[in-house]
Amino acid sequence: MSPVLTQHVSQPITLDEQTQKMKRHLLQDIRRSAYVYRVDCGGCNACEIEIFAAITPVFDAERFGIKVVSSPRHADILLFTGAVTRAMRMPALRAYESAPDHKICVSYGACGVGGGIFHDLYSVWEIPPSQRIAIEREARRLAGYRQGREICDRLLRHLSDDPTGNRVNTWLRDADDPRLNSIVQQLFRVLRGLHD
Repeated sequence: MSPVLTQHVSQPITLDEQTQKMKRHLLQDIRRSAYVYRVDCGGCNACEIEIFAAITPVFDAERFGIKVVSSPRHADILLFTGAVTRAMRMPALRAYESAPDHKICVSYGACGVGGGIFHDLYSVWEIPPSQRIAIEREARRLAGYRQGREICDRLLRHLSDDPTGNRVNTWLRDADDPRLNSIVQQLFRVLRGLHD
């Protein structure tokens, strides 16, 4: 029996229910593909490798309606990577000003969010993010790495299905776990802090 080669064989793409729901929501709001302009502000380039990998045919971000554009004038989303250095401050601001309004700005990666390994260099401008989504990190701190992620995923799934919180209350009541109840209450405080 000869070995079966699976590399470079096209496989049908199957989307789970959560991904299909996100895709429908994105297409309803934007009604076309989301255009992303990437701004490299100076960093270790690890994020660049991940972004370029995401747009290759292997991962094919375009199947989700995400397209990388070459001009900020066409962008819906500005994706900033790297710590903002003195040399890249003005080009980053020009890209921000050039993008049409209602734009979404995303700071991506360790360098982009907190400076990464360059956080204390004289040439790095400290621009704190206006909103840091830290709920998963907080859940992992409270419940451990694996269980924290599971709790966070389940909480966010319940809230996306039912924003009133009834499904969360049913989940907590069925679990009958005071520790889980305490963790979820603390995560709600983090979420409220994001929206205040």
